[in-house]
Amino acid sequence: LRASDGGDPARTGTARIRVAVLDANDNAPAFSQAVYAVRVPEDVPVGSTLLTVTANDPDDGINGEVKYLFHEVLEHITNTFRIEPKTGAVRLVSNLDYEEADFYEFLIQAHDGGGLSDDAKITVSVTDVNDNAPEISVRSALSEISEDAAPGTVVALVHVQDRDSGANGEVRCSLGEGVPFRLERALDDYYSVVTARELDRERASEYNVTVRAADGGSPALRSGAVLALRVLDVNDNAPVFAEARYSARLPENNAEGALVLTVRAWDADWGQNARVRYRLREGRLRGAPLSSYVSVQAETGALYALRSFDYEEVRELELWVRAEDGGAPPLSSNVSVRLLIADENDNAPQVLYPPPPPAPGPG
Repeated sequence: LRASDGGDPARTGTARIRVAVLDANDNAPAFSQAVYAVRVPEDVPVGSTLLTVTANDPDDGINGEVKYLFHEVLEHITNTFRIEPKTGAVRLVSNLDYEEADFYEFLIQAHDGGGLSDDAKITVSVTDVNDNAPEISVRSALSEISEDAAPGTVVALVHVQDRDSGANGEVRCSLGEGVPFRLERALDDYYSVVTARELDRERASEYNVTVRAADGGSPALRSGAVLALRVLDVNDNAPVFAEARYSARLPENNAEGALVLTVRAWDADWGQNARVRYRLREGRLRGAPLSSYVSVQAETGALYALRSFDYEEVRELELWVRAEDGGAPPLSSNVSVRLLIADENDNAPQVLYPPPPPAPGPG
C-alpha cells in the first residue's frame, strides 16, 4: 500500500499488507468411481481386505479430512463386512457362503469434517468353491428281501444332491463292486437301487450295499451311504444225503431194537426250511411190511432192527429212506439202504442118512 502527501516535493510512504485466505468447506469429497465391484471366492479368510475405496476432498484442514462409513445398509451387511473409517479398506468379518448368498450390494459414504459427503456403491460377487460334499439320503429302503425276488425289484430309493453349483454340484453315483444290485436313474436327483439278478441266500444271507457319490469338483468330494439288507430264505433246496447209497451188515440173532446205521441229510436252506425229518418208504418183505422189520428215527435218521433176524430166512433187505424238509411245500430226496444179514454158527449138523434108530420104548 503506498500513501503520498501534497507537498512539493511530495513525500510517500508504503506498507505491505498480507491477506490470508481462509478455507471455506466448498468442496464435497468425491469418490474415485461411482461403483466398486469385486469378485471373491467363498472361502476367503475372515479379516481379508476385499477392496479399498478412495475419495478426494481438496479442502484444507478438517474440511478436507475424509472418513468412510456404511450408508443406509441392512444388518446382514454390517454383520459380514466392515469399512475402516480412515483408510476406506473394506474387510470381511464373517465367513461367506456361496450357497447362502452369492451377491452383496450396499452403499458407502465419504464425508468431510464440514458435513459434506459423497456416496458410492459396492458390489461383492461371491464365487463358488467346492466345499460341499454330495449328500445322500436313503428313502423307502427295504431291510429284507426274499431270495426269489425277480431281477429289477426295487430295494431302495436314493436322493442325491450337492449344494455347490456348476461342475462342483454335478454328482455321479455308483454302487460298491461285487453285489447283485444296480442303480437306475428315476428322476434328476433320484436313483433306484434294484436287484440285478436272482439272489441266493445260501451264497450270501445279507448284503451291505454301499451307495457312492462324487461331485465334479477338482479335487472331487465324495460321500457314501450303506444299505443293510437281509436275504430271506425260500425253500429252494431239497435235502441232500451225505452218501449216495448206504449199506450195513447185521449179525443174525440180533437183539430187537439194535441200531443198524444212521443216515444223514443236509439242507442248505434256513430255519424251518432246513429242518430235516426221515421216514421209511413202505415196501414188503416175505409178505410183511418193511416197517415191521426196521424203523427209522424221524429226527436223527437212526435205523433200528425191530426183530431178530435169521440168516436162514432173510439174508438181505433193500429199502429206501426219505428225507423231507419243513418247507411249504416240502422238498424231499431218497436214498437206498442195503442191509446184509451175516450168518452165525447157530445150527448144529444133522445126520440125514442113515436115519437114527428109533428110540426104545418103555419096557
